[in-house]
Amino acid sequence: MEKAKFESGVVIGAGVVGLAIAAELSACGLCRELWVIEKEEGFGRGSSARNSEVIHAGIYYPPESLKARLCIEGRERLYALCRRHEIPCSAIGKLIIAVESRDIEDLQHLQENARSCGVTLQELSLQEVARLEPSLRCSAALYSPLTGIIDSHALMRFFYREAVRNDTQFVFNTAVTAIEGRGDRYGIETVAASGEPFTLEAGLIINAAGLHSDEIAGLAGMDYRLHWCKGCYFSVSQDKAGLCSHLIYPAISKGFAGLGVHLTFDLSGRMKLGPDAEYIDRVEDYSVPEHRREAFCAAARYLPFLQPEDLSPEMAGIRSKLQGPGDPFADFVIRQDRPGFVNCVGIESPGLTSAPAIAAYVKGLLTAA
Repeated sequence: MEKAKFESGVVIGAGVVGLAIAAELSACGLCRELWVIEKEEGFGRGSSARNSEVIHAGIYYPPESLKARLCIEGRERLYALCRRHEIPCSAIGKLIIAVESRDIEDLQHLQENARSCGVTLQELSLQEVARLEPSLRCSAALYSPLTGIIDSHALMRFFYREAVRNDTQFVFNTAVTAIEGRGDRYGIETVAASGEPFTLEAGLIINAAGLHSDEIAGLAGMDYRLHWCKGCYFSVSQDKAGLCSHLIYPAISKGFAGLGVHLTFDLSGRMKLGPDAEYIDRVEDYSVPEHRREAFCAAARYLPFLQPEDLSPEMAGIRSKLQGPGDPFADFVIRQDRPGFVNCVGIESPGLTSAPAIAAYVKGLLTAA
């Protein structure tokens, strides 16, 4: 192994992206010692634990954007990782549908975008749709065979174990309160949940703080602004289990804040609907209002067997978006804004899929001449 480039490094944030980066950097010996600082009491307690657990194919994002490139690379890396290390996943495939005939144009735009990204979607006849999903109502459909689901918690446990095996030190229940440049190093002030302060120095900082990554960047004098977008999920009653066997996503128009209220599964076969998309103030409210079940049932009109009483509040997640309401597409920010200071900001969907590719990308930034 080559001599470490940095005497010490700190990853701020232990969500799936921070964990993947810690595993990657600790394996290559870039730092003589590596620390991960996380404000929660364990890893993966934020957005990484509150999502659809979908392995995305890479069809929604502008060609050559980081979201498209890292999603496609991350998807390939994830499936290989799962096979090699027995991380539970399943490439169950996804139908993207035009619910009404007026939605077909959105489906066509998606097909063209996917083709430009190098991802093939299969156009299905209504007869083929009926064979795959007899309970589904739609006007047209595309099929994504590369889309799947994963046990995100098992994935995060894998990254955590790999990082620990490579001598990474994790510090939980600790918040970063100040960052100061000190020549070719950074002074990082922290405070534990007990109120105890602690300061350490590092030549490398990776900001992977998710919802709070703009605040961490701000501590070092770098200006980013995230918009929080909440998405709720409802679980579908078990007596409707088996009526669908693929992920089902409605076609969406450009500028929509999410991917629409879609049908997903966990690896046990339990179905859920969501998420919706609502820009919120910066308050971590994960409640799911019961009264939204009517709106969710209406949004899932492509599943005619669903009734409002079939839905129960499941969970909510919050996306860290760089674009506000009505703003144009905003890509991931993954860049070395200062020597030895890498910001990962706006890592929303497809962040889970992209995580191993983001880690490799960060390593590439740091090892480039």
